[in-house]
Amino acid sequence: MAVTEHDTGRAVPDKGGGSLALWFGVLGSPLAWLGHLFLNYSLEEWFACAPATTDRGEVLGFGVHDVSLVLNTVMALVAAASGLVALATWRRLRRASDGDSLERAQWMAFAGTVEGALFLAMILLGYLPPVLLDTCATGS
Repeated sequence: MAVTEHDTGRAVPDKGGGSLALWFGVLGSPLAWLGHLFLNYSLEEWFACAPATTDRGEVLGFGVHDVSLVLNTVMALVAAASGLVALATWRRLRRASDGDSLERAQWMAFAGTVEGALFLAMILLGYLPPVLLDTCATGS
């Protein structure tokens, strides 16, 4: 449901289609966290420290720590943008009252705001391993 401004200045949902901002607000941060989780988990184990790797601790010539920090930053920015878009949408919708579809849009925007903060916090925790752990360390 797209949201538009009418002559009254109140935000009301359109009758057709979905709102890209609402869906980005709801799905952006979980997808960013999923990408963060998948990429960081596979980064060192599969790409940089596998026994067949020619340059241990490197991915395409870059250090694992550097690649991990860049990936974490990109995913954190996506999650933060998703949460901010959801917050802006929620603030725009919270004063309007126009039936079930508007309430659904308000709920989606609020849920996107909350999950944006939660998933951003989880992604920010991903900065700890590159800082605290050694690259390609073995359990010997």
